Amino acid sequence: MMGDSKIIKKIGKCKDYLVICDHSSNNIPKYYNNLGMTKKNLENHRAYDIGAANVATQLSNILDCNLVMANFSRLLIDPNRGEDDPTLIPKISDGKIIKENIKISLNDLERKKRIKEYYAPYHRQINKFIEESLDYKKVPKILSIHSFTPIWKGKIRNIEAGILWDKDKRLSTLFLRTSITSRNMSGPLISFGSSPLPQPFPSF
Repeated sequence: MMGDSKIIKKIGKCKDYLVICDHSSNNIPKYYNNLGMTKKNLENHRAYDIGAANVATQLSNILDCNLVMANFSRLLIDPNRGEDDPTLIPKISDGKIIKENIKISLNDLERKKRIKEYYAPYHRQINKFIEESLDYKKVPKILSIHSFTPIWKGKIRNIEAGILWDKDKRLSTLFLRTSITSRNMSGPLISFGSSPLPQPFPSF
C-alpha cells in the first residue's frame, strides 16, 4: 500500500479490475479544526463510509488489482460529486451544520484550493490506472465501494447490501445472479439501475 497524505493506492497485477473507495477516510487536516464538527460526528457516517476501506482493500487483494482510496473526509470535499455540484463541499450532513463550510461559495478560493489539493489528485490517480489498463488492451471493470448507515433520518433501513450501476449492467447482473443463488445474509438485498443512490438510500 502506497500513497501520500491525500491518496491511498495499491498496485496490482490484474488490469481487468480497478477498485476505488471515495469515502474511505474521515481524515481532516488539523488546520481545518475539524470543520467545526465534534469528534463524535467525525467518527460516524457523516464523515466517511464506515468499513468501506477494509472491504475495498480486501477485494483488491483478492482480485490482485489496482486500488485507489481517498484519504480525506467527504466533509472536506466529496470526491463522489462533480466539480460544479453545489454539494461538492457539503454545508450540512444528516441534520448537522458544517460550520466551516457554510461560508464557501461556488467561486470561493477555498473551494478551488480543496479541488486542487484533494479532489483533483484523487481523480487523476483513478484516470492514470484506467489508462494503464487500456495500455494493456484491457477495459477495467471499476468497482466503487461504499457503505451506508442502517438508520437515516430516523428511519431504519433493513438492507444488507446494494448493487448499483450506470448504463452498462453486465457486471451488476452477474453480481445479482450470484448473490441470489449463493448469498448468506440476514437482511434483504437491494439493487438500483443507476447511480447515484436514489432516496431513501444515499451512500452515507
